[in-house]
This record gives sequence, structure tokens and C-alpha cells, in this order.
Amino acid sequence: MNGWKTCLGGLSALAIVVVPSFPRAQEPAKAPTYPHVVTGEDLAAHFQGNWSVNGATSKATPVTFFNNSDGTVRIRGHNTSRVPDGFGNRQVKAAQNQVCLDFTTTSWRGATGCYRLVETEPKAYSLRSVKGSYRIEYRR
Repeated sequence: MNGWKTCLGGLSALAIVVVPSFPRAQEPAKAPTYPHVVTGEDLAAHFQGNWSVNGATSKATPVTFFNNSDGTVRIRGHNTSRVPDGFGNRQVKAAQNQVCLDFTTTSWRGATGCYRLVETEPKAYSLRSVKGSYRIEYRR
């Protein structure tokens, strides 16, 4: 005990500070910036189900684009009654961040190809050709 008396005698104060562990405040989710490419699972989810949208092509042709859950698509041009609807197939390639459209209707073969889906502003989209400059713009 003499050793403790000597040791304690030289100390004027002993403080132990205990700091409680508070959970860190989570940083707010970053607001999306526009435009941005829709990728992976979000791309696959965008093309699920049956839906249709009005939009326009890069040639300013007003169109209605129909997406079907069975992987088929249809596009209807509204500027002339002589152009038949375009029918074809859609394949989402989520790993490559692309959706590929294959139109079998002659008048829409120029739209056949793979596209990136770009969200240009909230709920506004642009299918942009990976090779070339063709686009289909719409809101959904």
C-alpha cells in the first residue's frame, strides 16, 4: 500500500473522460444530376411491363412508342398515314447498359440498333443510338 500512497500523493487530479458513441448522421442522398445514363437494374426495370409514350425522333417525327412485357415493341409515326407502324423486338442488355431494338418493318429499319437510355430531366428520357445519331425522346 505504501507504493499506492506515494503514487496517489503526487497526483492532484485524475479525470476519466467517457465519450458516448453516437451514430453518425447519414449524409443526405445525392440528388441525381441530369442528364445521366440509366444503367443496370434501373435500365431493366424501365422496360418492364406494358406501356406506351408519346415522343419524337431525332428527325422531329412525332411518334408513339409501345413497350410490351413479352419483349416486343411498336413505333407509330404520326406525321403521315402512309408510313406503317414499326414492329420488332426489344432486348435489354443491362450488363452493357444498352437496349437493342430490332424493327422488322421496312420503313423503321433505320431505327434498328442498340441504344443508351439517358434521363435528361426527371421523367424525361432519350433513347440514343450507340452507333449513329438516331434518338427517340419521350416522357414517362
